[in-house]
Amino acid sequence: MCPDVSCQNRRSGWRSCPVYYEFLLSEINRSALLPYAVEQIYEIVRDVPSYSSFLPWCESSRILSADSDSMVAELTVVMSGIQKSFTTRNSLFPTERIELELVSGPFKSLSGSWYFRTLGSEGCRVEMQLSFEVDSRIAGAMLSKVFERAANTLVDAFSNRADELYGGNA
Repeated sequence: MCPDVSCQNRRSGWRSCPVYYEFLLSEINRSALLPYAVEQIYEIVRDVPSYSSFLPWCESSRILSADSDSMVAELTVVMSGIQKSFTTRNSLFPTERIELELVSGPFKSLSGSWYFRTLGSEGCRVEMQLSFEVDSRIAGAMLSKVFERAANTLVDAFSNRADELYGGNA
């Protein structure tokens, strides 16, 4: 049954309902212009072990394995009383982009990218694209909203971290 009580497909089956997928599939796109060098912002995003020190909803963050062009990282997220851990494989393209894919966790799918573009003396543009799908109808709708709220704060949190570390000195 579709979780939306006003849905026309409520009785015919939730799997055929497009509203059902709105609850479970989310895409987030955020960007910011920052007065810092691309290298500085790239390093903040790449520094997974530091996430738990500046992302308020990140309880722990660690690198499980790494080589010169990728890493496998685990995050434990706590928000609204829900705690979940997930692991991603992150492909590193220094000062250009970081791509992530789900290895394990409470998602049916999770993928995303961070893009970094220099703007010369103006600083840089950072863009985050994230797409995730949860697996469970009831718990999934709840998890989806919690994770979406957390993901929506990412670009601001990384921008604030840059201010803290570099204080306007690009």
